[in-house]
Amino acid sequence: MTMISQQEDLTNPKIIKRWYGIDILRGIGIFGVILLHGIISNYSHLDELDLDNLPPLFMVLYLVDFWGGIYALISGTVNIYAIYLHSISTKDQSDKEKYEGYRWKYLFKYGFILLLLHFLYHYALGPTYHDFETKIHKYALIPGILTQGWGYSVPIERMVLGSSLSMIALNLLALGLLAFWLFKNNPQQKLKRNKRIFLILGSIFIIFSFFQIPLSQFHTELIEAEKYILALIFGLFVGYPYPFFPFFGYGCIGAYLALVLADKPTKKTLRRQLWLMLPFLIIGIISFMLPSEFYERYNLLDEIFMSYIMVNINIALFILFLFLAIRIADFSNIRSKRIESEKPSKFIQFFIFFGQHSLIIFLLETVVRELIAYGLTALIPGWNDSVLNCFIFGGSLVIMWIGIVILFSRMKWSLDNKKWKKIGP
Repeated sequence: MTMISQQEDLTNPKIIKRWYGIDILRGIGIFGVILLHGIISNYSHLDELDLDNLPPLFMVLYLVDFWGGIYALISGTVNIYAIYLHSISTKDQSDKEKYEGYRWKYLFKYGFILLLLHFLYHYALGPTYHDFETKIHKYALIPGILTQGWGYSVPIERMVLGSSLSMIALNLLALGLLAFWLFKNNPQQKLKRNKRIFLILGSIFIIFSFFQIPLSQFHTELIEAEKYILALIFGLFVGYPYPFFPFFGYGCIGAYLALVLADKPTKKTLRRQLWLMLPFLIIGIISFMLPSEFYERYNLLDEIFMSYIMVNINIALFILFLFLAIRIADFSNIRSKRIESEKPSKFIQFFIFFGQHSLIIFLLETVVRELIAYGLTALIPGWNDSVLNCFIFGGSLVIMWIGIVILFSRMKWSLDNKKWKKIGP
């Protein structure tokens, strides 16, 4: 983040600060994705696990597997932060008209590109889903060919599910429309109102997200009835594993935090926002402590844990993670109160650089992992019978991707390169 001497400098269109903590959080997040997928997707005795009584290690992995929602919070924060700062930088009517066009282009260009990317990724490169009832892996096209042979065809059920890409795309479209409405006519004067709107909307979508559980069951019934067009529409909004309702709430909370950062980016302000964790944490804990009979009465016992308890506990954790990252990277006492205009330390630069390449790694990691796992199985049959070996495999993949990103940086294929800048933010 560049040094700001006065609060008024935030209105300067030439100063659109980059919060290095968010880049670092993205970098750490993609480390976790690579490691987690390397373990869970390759462990050969996955079907033998008792889902009602998971070992402690797999319970931790199961919980962390639902942390992909942090990208909804990050997306809401960085996009609304950028849009708001652009909106208050307009000086005259021509600038305002130009910015109106910018907002619509931003909304449709990146929202629909990510939505298209979701379908292509889910079909050709996406993660492997495992059906514990049939004990069948449902691969995307290329991983399926690598593991099952050239005759493999992608199950149509895969294409009617959401993904982290579709979740971010829908968030971008919905938040963009909200921002277009809220940031009209001097948004600085309406900053407090807009903060409240984003905070209230986010809380409503998270706290009442249990309503999406019966819709998710209806989505499953549509798939079983082979009504795939309706299932596709419903799948983007309520389908496993990224239903729209709670994760749009995450995006709105991120938008609220973005306006906090744009308004008063101080250490004291950050500490105050941590109180926001408390209500979600309390709701999650109370929901967890309720007896099983309560959920069985409404036929919700199997779905309530992932669909509601973890939704509330995770958003509390994500708020903590976000502000810890910003506090350490952007307000570190070691580096002075704020990061100065010079580049951050090499240690921080590494995570920033890795975070900036997280989308590329996310798109390719499944295919690369399956290719390496296929080769290992051919050379060392039964290597993945051991949990320890799968951990070593996942850790080795993290090290490999670090090496690839460093190699690309040495070859000038970084996001600071002029070729990358033409692509967009």
